[in-house]
Amino acid sequence: MQNDTAVIRTANFTHAFYRSGEGIFGKSNGERIELINNDVSDMSVGVGKNGFPVIFHKNGRGNCFLTSIGAGGQTETRMLSPSAAFSEADYCVYCQGENTGAWFVYANKTGDRGIFAEEYAAGKNSLMKLGGFEPMKKAPFYVFGNNSPILFSRNGAMLNLFIFSGWNRYSKVTVSNKGAFITDISCVEYGGRLHIAYIIEENHICSLMYKYVENGLISAPRVLFNCKGAGACVSFASQGNIFIFAVCKNKGIYVFSGDNGVNFSTASRFFKPVDYICKAKFISEGENALEVLIDSHYNPLIIDDFAPGRADVFRSQYDRLKKKIVSYENDIRDNTDKVKEISDAFAKTQQENDKILYSWRVRLEESETELHAAQEREAEAVQRCVRLESENVRLKGEVQALIEESRKYKEQYEQALEISEQSARIAEENETLKRAKKILEEELYRINNSDNYDFEE
Repeated sequence: MQNDTAVIRTANFTHAFYRSGEGIFGKSNGERIELINNDVSDMSVGVGKNGFPVIFHKNGRGNCFLTSIGAGGQTETRMLSPSAAFSEADYCVYCQGENTGAWFVYANKTGDRGIFAEEYAAGKNSLMKLGGFEPMKKAPFYVFGNNSPILFSRNGAMLNLFIFSGWNRYSKVTVSNKGAFITDISCVEYGGRLHIAYIIEENHICSLMYKYVENGLISAPRVLFNCKGAGACVSFASQGNIFIFAVCKNKGIYVFSGDNGVNFSTASRFFKPVDYICKAKFISEGENALEVLIDSHYNPLIIDDFAPGRADVFRSQYDRLKKKIVSYENDIRDNTDKVKEISDAFAKTQQENDKILYSWRVRLEESETELHAAQEREAEAVQRCVRLESENVRLKGEVQALIEESRKYKEQYEQALEISEQSARIAEENETLKRAKKILEEELYRINNSDNYDFEE
């Protein structure tokens, strides 16, 4: 909820107050009025004891003011004398106690760090520290209500709740131990309970959570629904129901409870876009809401759509949805017939496919058997080739050995042939020598016996 925007609704008028630039403006029934025209650094709006709007504002020098707005629109401004810590605080919420003066809740980020409340009663100021302080994701802390403030603040990982019943009288409970992951908070008082809704964002998933406080005790947590990109949540009561909204990318998703938070409906989508710019503090005696979403014209969103006088909107929406449901039911019946027709055709086709599949399975088994036999034959042929290759290598070796031996035999044969020719020549020469010898012997004999021959004659 933005601290610098508020909507105050009476029986006849709806007043919006907001800060734009360094000025504060009011808008009532479409008319825009500049209330404070310069040097505004912080503001907060409430309703005084007289029932008229009161604006708290600070300037850049730390000076604090209260500006009251009368019935005719006239303004009266008075300067406050706050503590130094109050003057230095950059986020402060104004409250108006029922039996006390104005008081403020603010955070001190330096020095005595923590959440403080400071009261301005007649003739005195009072100060109390409420606890430690860690800023939350989208606001330092959250304050709801006007006369009996409801404060949510983070201290470390814990989200604490302070419910005030008067100055320095409050109860404190711990809402969650995931304060660092809470992106928005909303609450509404109804049926003796404080109904609390808050968004926890972890791992890009937003969970809309719910708890309630009754007689100082807080209930167990409940996840209402999960979504992505939840920017804000808002809660209110109307016509005996508790409504809790989350806005996810300009789409409203909501649940409701008709038994004061005991049970909730399933999540439903709101029937129109929720183009909001921020959440604003909401003060209205006739409506159970502490904040509202507002559009770019500072008009409240959603809450008016659930007012008793707007039942016709939901009735027409219900009729439109009922027609859609009837149309969907007819479509479902038609589609059911089509599905049955398709299912029957599919069953018949499935039977034919089973037959074809069986024949192909038989052929596949036969082919696998033939393939196995061919693979065995191929393996045997490979083994035979290996054996023949080995035999071929062996035979090649033997042939090479025979060729080598033949070459040796040829050389021996040629040598033998040459010896034979030499032997023949020698034999021939021996014969010739033998004949010569014989001739010589005969000649010698003749010579030796020539004398004897002559004597005999």
